[in-house]
Amino acid sequence: PRGFYCPFGVRLACPVATYCPREGTIDPVPCPPGTFNGQIAQSKCTICPNGFICPGFGRVDPATCPPGFVCSRPQLISPNFLCPSGFYCSQGTLTSDPFRNDTTLRPYP
Repeated sequence: PRGFYCPFGVRLACPVATYCPREGTIDPVPCPPGTFNGQIAQSKCTICPNGFICPGFGRVDPATCPPGFVCSRPQLISPNFLCPSGFYCSQGTLTSDPFRNDTTLRPYP
């Protein structure tokens, strides 16, 4: 079934960092860049959320956006903006708008 793979007819749960998208999967598939999976027996990977990056294949969890950068979209493999000039961006910054008041993860003067 989906979420499992069957090498040599033995049913095994897909391990973390992989997924098994269809019935009859023989080998687990590594999660593609921009996604991650920290659970077993999954049929799809989770899209990397805003404020995080998911570089490379087979991620177990997302990496927090590094300081000095902005990660304002989902499914990023690297930050999509430098911190705006005259501002600093802490780890996990998810918007380039320094005046956005609905989050603390924004640039500061």
